[in-house]
Amino acid sequence: MLHLIVSAALMSTPPALGQTSDKHLSAVMERCVASRAPVEQIASCNDVIGSGRLTTDEMVKAYFSRAFAYAHSGDTKRAISDYSEAIRLTPDYGAALVFRGLTYMGTGDHQHALADFNEAIRLDPSDAQAYNARAGAHQMSGDRQHAIADLGEAIRLKPNYAEAYRNRALLYVAAGSLPPALADFSQVIRLKPNDPATYDDRGVTFVRLGDHQHAIADLSEAIRLKPDNAHAYNIRGAAYVGLKDYRHAIADFNEALRLNVADPEAHANRAAAYEMSGDHQRAIEDLGEVIRLNPNFGNAVMDRGRVLARLGRYQEALADFDHAAEIKPENAEAHNSACWLRAANLGKQLDRARAECDLAIKLDPKNPSFRDSRGLIGLKQKRFQDAWNDYDAAARMDPKRASFLYGRAMAELGLGQRDKAEADIAAAKTLDRGISDAYAGYGIKP
Repeated sequence: MLHLIVSAALMSTPPALGQTSDKHLSAVMERCVASRAPVEQIASCNDVIGSGRLTTDEMVKAYFSRAFAYAHSGDTKRAISDYSEAIRLTPDYGAALVFRGLTYMGTGDHQHALADFNEAIRLDPSDAQAYNARAGAHQMSGDRQHAIADLGEAIRLKPNYAEAYRNRALLYVAAGSLPPALADFSQVIRLKPNDPATYDDRGVTFVRLGDHQHAIADLSEAIRLKPDNAHAYNIRGAAYVGLKDYRHAIADFNEALRLNVADPEAHANRAAAYEMSGDHQRAIEDLGEVIRLNPNFGNAVMDRGRVLARLGRYQEALADFDHAAEIKPENAEAHNSACWLRAANLGKQLDRARAECDLAIKLDPKNPSFRDSRGLIGLKQKRFQDAWNDYDAAARMDPKRASFLYGRAMAELGLGQRDKAEADIAAAKTLDRGISDAYAGYGIKP
């Protein structure tokens, strides 16, 4: 999360000091402190630390700089050791505490990171960067409330702190608090008007709020600032879908895929746009590509199954629903879809269909559509009381669904309760005049 400017850091491979002059020592020290190539910086720092000719302050700078270089080369263990040595020599060295804390965070050790940030803030309560860093440790530990509070303090101490605004915006997004996230992203844009990432992030937030026009404006600016921004094209395409402008949406998804042909999300989004625009075959092809790229992408398997079912390709659809349930056994929708397809469209394997519906209801007992599916099986198996129980439960959950009332009516006819059935049929047809034709298509007639 934290972006700090360090006066020294990274790179160097000079000759060993040996009998060299103080002037040469100064040059090596400069490379230790100011180099930007980790290997070279570490070698230079090794030389000056091993020379035995540095003052305490110079030793602190050398350890700090070598620690920074180790951290940037991925050697967190040595980085932490060197930061610790710098802190041992100068216990009130706040920057070393902050950077050691950041290194601990990189290892996933948020407890030691918090301890370092706490000490840095104790030493200097006005250190905005320490608050920003501590917010990251709070976030890592799952304490979003304290993370947001720390970022607020960082901003109070440093009102133009773009990084803190951005970090807080991202936390607000994660918490689902989108309006304050927008406000913080706007502050970042005010401070860094040429940052494409923030336009991208604010555009995504506008999409989530359903404000597609502002999303398109932000994502267009992100693309202007970074023309090869595949993500911005993908999200702008999603915004166009929100406006039902499928032509522009598909054009954006095409460009996103030109820039990154292996992006499953762009393929999935383009599939949705094709499906909504009536091009079912291309939707199936794109979803197939998503599945090829990620065979365990259950949502894509489900979506392809739904498109195939709409086209009447029931066996292929059933294979997808069964596969989605294998990928994620707790996917109640997959079990219900397989149940419904077997019962309504294929009219076979009713015992297996019932088992699928039983599992779907067990996983999500408050979904009335799952009761509707099992109710249809009851009608087909002439288990009219079981069917009535399911349709009645569904109708109690949602009294305005014609299917639930009509299904209950068919069960009542099977139970010999004609008066109740006629009342339910009338109520169902008031809600949906074509409901009897739909049930006839399932093989169920009065």
